Amino acid sequence: MSTASEVSFSRWAFVASLGVFLLIGALDAAYGPLLRTISLRFEVSLPTSGTVLSVYFAGALAGVLGALACLRSLSGRDVLIGGLATLALGCAGVAASREWLAFLGSVLLTGTGFGALDFTLNRLLAATESRHRVARLNTVNAAFGAGAVAGPFIVSTLKGGTLTYGFAAAAALACLLAAGQRGVRAPAPPRVADEPAPASDSTRSPKATLERGTLARFGLVYLCYVATEAGTAGWIVAHLSAVGYSVRLATAVTSGFWLAMTIGRLCAAPLSSVVALRHIVLAATALLALCLAVATVPVLAPAAYVVAGLAAAPIFPMGLAWAAESWPGDHRAASWALTASMLGGIVGPAIIAGAVSATNVTIVPAALSTFAALTFVTLLSVRGPRVAAARLPSSCTMDGAELG
Repeated sequence: MSTASEVSFSRWAFVASLGVFLLIGALDAAYGPLLRTISLRFEVSLPTSGTVLSVYFAGALAGVLGALACLRSLSGRDVLIGGLATLALGCAGVAASREWLAFLGSVLLTGTGFGALDFTLNRLLAATESRHRVARLNTVNAAFGAGAVAGPFIVSTLKGGTLTYGFAAAAALACLLAAGQRGVRAPAPPRVADEPAPASDSTRSPKATLERGTLARFGLVYLCYVATEAGTAGWIVAHLSAVGYSVRLATAVTSGFWLAMTIGRLCAAPLSSVVALRHIVLAATALLALCLAVATVPVLAPAAYVVAGLAAAPIFPMGLAWAAESWPGDHRAASWALTASMLGGIVGPAIIAGAVSATNVTIVPAALSTFAALTFVTLLSVRGPRVAAARLPSSCTMDGAELG
């Protein structure tokens, strides 16, 4: 990766970056509240429309992997412009689609743009000069959270017109934001995959084998967690509507889930100075599983989902921070977590859609609490060499840092 002095953002480029995070945050949070609209527009069942979430995360995984490859030979600015072009094309396709397969292809493109942009921007911002680096990362991640809160409200306001007018506006905004990337300076393409070469069979030691097992379990933690997060945000509206709440209230609860997560990440950081990161993450996953179990009770479900957002807040960023301190200088933990998290976004909603198809929508919170419980149990089996000393590094913050 290039040094901090080699990457810089002009004032307008940074403003454009804020706009990018606001946009992808809104898009990321909009698909869940749109599931019923998608079902009606394309005349498919609700479980079938739920596969949109998995398609979106499949695109995000492709976007991250594509960015990893492109950053080896292209400048960060070129990758950002390419990501915005892909996002614009996907959003325009969503707005224009009238056939189910064409719509899914467009959703895949929006996910690809999302993954590439979220990963690349955070990598580049993390490589800027150190004096204001933390402030930059906190600010752009706050913009992501604001977008995630605004997305469901935009859906509630535009209703069925969101797929046409909302996504057309998003495509236009992506094109506009691409112009702002001209102020990004990254002379040398940063190396983003500094993973050591795998050992040959003849040189593998018992310690290395154990380490690979630990990394695999760490990746599974992130797969299960993101399956929980993506499934919760995507199915809140459908579940609450099925148990008697209005779509407007259910959409507001989705925004409340994202808002609680954003606030929780800001408030949890000081706690890391007095409590070991692993303990914070373990407590948060246990509370998340409990909240989602409580959501099976209809009268308590809206409040349970909002508190679940608060519980989920520290899991991803503080888990990465704990791994960074437990295995200093070894970037594989972050790489495994990143890849597994995108897989979780694919697998989680798909499994929930299958469960809904086999039973009914009321199964959603039970399925989500199961994913959260698996996160907790798997995390219990992961122990780093310096658990007690782990503290939150200033560079690991909020949603964007989850991809960095």
